[in-house]
Amino acid sequence: MVQNLLDHAQDPPPAADEAGDPDYVPLQSEEESDEVSDECSETPDNDKDPDFIPLDDDEESFDEEAYNELTTIWRCKWTCDGAESIDEMIEKLQAAIEELRQFQRDGWVLDGEIGDDYGTLLSPAWVERCRVRGVPPMM
Repeated sequence: MVQNLLDHAQDPPPAADEAGDPDYVPLQSEEESDEVSDECSETPDNDKDPDFIPLDDDEESFDEEAYNELTTIWRCKWTCDGAESIDEMIEKLQAAIEELRQFQRDGWVLDGEIGDDYGTLLSPAWVERCRVRGVPPMM
């Protein structure tokens, strides 16, 4: 009995259609699956890809550390948090305006548009880094 269990322990589980499921429909044949795998393994033409993400100095992976240092998230939602009067709201909004103006004076740009109450600001260093690599700075 133990030997019988050991013999079958290495057997793969039966496919869903073999298990007797009358509603089973294969999503794609093995040939189609191989075609998709081949398509996915091709190297993309990054010069034509508008969503291409810049790589680190070794050009092997996205440099998340540099991106985090050279960009910032601007949240609109909490601009007036903590205000207890309209005067305080005005003060907080004016402070936010001045902060945005300073970003602008320093050469930062908005990545795309504000969406879902936040936007990404790109530093001149990030934009230049992307320009040198020939990739769009916008994420």
